[in-house]
Amino acid sequence: SQYGTYASGDFGWTAKKDQTCKGANATTPANPNIRYHREGGLELSFLAVDWYSYTGDLKYFGDVLLPQIISYVEYYAQHFSIKDGRLDIFPAQSLETWQCKDMPPLRAKCVTNPTP
Repeated sequence: SQYGTYASGDFGWTAKKDQTCKGANATTPANPNIRYHREGGLELSFLAVDWYSYTGDLKYFGDVLLPQIISYVEYYAQHFSIKDGRLDIFPAQSLETWQCKDMPPLRAKCVTNPTP
């Protein structure tokens, strides 16, 4: 879609039958290029902290950025587990690369890299 946003077909809403992956639903995008792209919140959190270290604007950080960071952390806490002291984000992928195509995803067939 335009500007890198999700298109409705990515979730199977308007996709043709042959484009919808087996098992896709409203929370699992049919598009394999974005299906398990889940680390965006981590990236934005690091950018927010970097922005604060550059500007020193504690009010904006506390009022606007910190609530977002907290919601990202809550998301990861609710959806993923800690294994051997590492956050195990599975299934996951780099945007448009290293797709895990199986539904449901099988760890043995997907690229994995637990985050410390």
